[in-house]
Amino acid sequence: LVTSREVSDESVYRLSRMLVEHCRYLSLLTRVDGYRGGNWQIIETTGLFAGAVMLPEVIASSSWRETALTSLGESLR
Repeated sequence: LVTSREVSDESVYRLSRMLVEHCRYLSLLTRVDGYRGGNWQIIETTGLFAGAVMLPEVIASSSWRETALTSLGESLR
């Protein structure tokens, strides 16, 4: 996206900001509610992990990744 002429810098910024905010929400949801089980838990934590991998420059991304991996590990039990 960053090198595309069809996508403006403003669009890349807004998309990145949206992803960061969503990862913050998912991380908070997982920490506050704990493990809930079920398909939605897996979908949410997979999204959190994907956001952490896509945004390594964000300081919190390593925490998001660990939170997601812990939650996914609990889903396997």
